[in-house]
Amino acid sequence: METAELLKQRLKLVYRWYQGMVNRDTGMLEYLYIPETGTFMREKSPIRDIASVWDVEMLSDFLNKHELRSLIRKSLRHYGNYLVERDSHLILNPDRLEEPSSIAHSAFMILALLHAPSPRRMEEITALAEGILHQQRPDGSYKVYFHDLPDHGEELYAGEAMLALLETYRLLQDARCLQSAERAFSYYDAQYFRCNRVAGNILVFFANWQSQACRLLFECTQSTEIKKDVADYLCRMHDQIIERDFYENVERHPAQQVS
Repeated sequence: METAELLKQRLKLVYRWYQGMVNRDTGMLEYLYIPETGTFMREKSPIRDIASVWDVEMLSDFLNKHELRSLIRKSLRHYGNYLVERDSHLILNPDRLEEPSSIAHSAFMILALLHAPSPRRMEEITALAEGILHQQRPDGSYKVYFHDLPDHGEELYAGEAMLALLETYRLLQDARCLQSAERAFSYYDAQYFRCNRVAGNILVFFANWQSQACRLLFECTQSTEIKKDVADYLCRMHDQIIERDFYENVERHPAQQVS
């Protein structure tokens, strides 16, 4: 079987896995399922839940499958009720989330709304992006939480925010979204990655989101210098992953790998 066909078969299995994770009572995804007992674990992880809706949308489009459209609509309606206005932009209500609201919540909500079946909820997408823009500091970094809390999870959340802004830019052509991602890229390379602030066990996760964001940044930016710097940044990140034997370990111990 050719690589492309094998990959498509694997993606079909992922889609079937998502189908098995839908709770029949709620019509929404459950965070954890125990196959041995056939039971769902009712843990709450809104960030991953919203991100999974975006994942299902992307899979559905790629595979041209629509069995999970009801799940998508119900989930977006559910989390759409979490949106509240704050300082002329939207965030997800921390009381409804039962955790502090962050740029990651907003980023995945943007991505899920952008890839949802038509019609797109443009006002909500724009207002959520405005919230992330509001969180950017003068040095280019993003304040993670929409509350007076210290940053946490910036290894993942910053890249997710950049990706959401760049996806928004592709649709709306709002130059502020592109400019924000350009400034953030410069910070997270020079002041974060080069300064060895990414722990070895987090590197592959950091690189995952930074790579997705930087791929779009490379496509969208008009600056030849930024394109060159982005390519160099990505090569340095992935060289480190290779040097740490990540791919060899995956090949040697596939059963130990987790998402």
